[in-house]
Amino acid sequence: MNDHLRLVTTLMFAAVTACAPTNPDSLRQEPGKAHPFETTTDYRAIYDREVRGFLRCMTGSYYRMSFAIEPRIDPNTKSATITLVHYGAWKDIWAVVDIRETATGTQVNAYTTNHPLMSDFGIIAEKWANGSQECQTYPITTHQFPNVE
Repeated sequence: MNDHLRLVTTLMFAAVTACAPTNPDSLRQEPGKAHPFETTTDYRAIYDREVRGFLRCMTGSYYRMSFAIEPRIDPNTKSATITLVHYGAWKDIWAVVDIRETATGTQVNAYTTNHPLMSDFGIIAEKWANGSQECQTYPITTHQFPNVE
């Protein structure tokens, strides 16, 4: 890719990500998109599948933008959260998946920004929960430096 196109693309991403929240609670309160779903699968299995999906499909670098996840699980409350974080000139949040065990299975809430590259994230998060290894239609990284082997 030539330097001019790279610069234009980088500036476009910088302009769009400037609107991304800087903490998970902000994204939960005002998501660009929310995708709640329920499953009968155990919350730990959902957590493992979601982490695997994030690592496989959504971490790494895109030009000068790096993406990583912050996974957290709490066996005491039988809940978990996975946050997709963009690290660049600033740290901002692109997606949050909250997982909570219920009496009949697991409740999952997937939140994301309005960024076009995240348009099908909720559907993909649900597919991951059901065991799919599918990635988003429009990947957010080129996996130049993936955080998974």
